[in-house]
Amino acid sequence: MNQLTLQECAEAMLDMTRKTKAQMCEAEGGPHDLMPTLHIVNDDGQSFVALVPDRDYIATGVEGVAPAPMPLTYIGFCADAYGREYQAAEQAPEIERGELSRDFEGGDFTVHEQLIVTVVDVKTGDITAALQRYTYDDTGLPVFEEVLTAPVEFAGQAIDNLRAVAAARR
Repeated sequence: MNQLTLQECAEAMLDMTRKTKAQMCEAEGGPHDLMPTLHIVNDDGQSFVALVPDRDYIATGVEGVAPAPMPLTYIGFCADAYGREYQAAEQAPEIERGELSRDFEGGDFTVHEQLIVTVVDVKTGDITAALQRYTYDDTGLPVFEEVLTAPVEFAGQAIDNLRAVAAARR
């Protein structure tokens, strides 16, 4: 069986999320935010998708579609989110939930919209993120920038939740 690497998996999950975003915006006739999703790959290469209200439901979502003791390879959390770029992870201040949304809606041009996928390798605990910023064109369809991928060197509630679920499934 041809197994994807962690980075390839993150990029594939982002590709599915990007296509879904574009299709939803087209169907809705303009901007449309996506609900967070979990993309789960088991050891047989089967994929499962679960809609979750937010990052606090990662464990529940995984258990709901891929109950233990099913052996898992990757768990990805995909979100339509706001972001702000920093030169280094150490420079990023602690951000309150909803803070970037308020800043964006208040006209802060340092905040951007993005799709972000964070994927954990269940066996190793390694985590990689893939993200893609976007804006909207005059018709309300997303215009995507280049894909950025990198190993995750920071923490946050979604990442902590992914790590905890992966550790429990080893």
